[in-house]
Amino acid sequence: MATLTICAQKAEIVSHTVAQGQTLYSISKMYSTTVDEIIKFNPGSESKINIGQKLIIPRNTVEETKNIKRH
Repeated sequence: MATLTICAQKAEIVSHTVAQGQTLYSISKMYSTTVDEIIKFNPGSESKINIGQKLIIPRNTVEETKNIKRH
């Protein structure tokens, strides 16, 4: 018997204001996303971000998980 697990993901968009000491990497970890995804939504942020700058953050969340058992 085998079990197949299917996870559906839902993208959520949030706004984040950059605080002192934050990097794209630390922000990406806060929102369970990647630096590349943040850059894709915020052109120009790959070279520099500033304190007080607002970033659009794509956040992936697992919406539904299904386990299907096959005989």
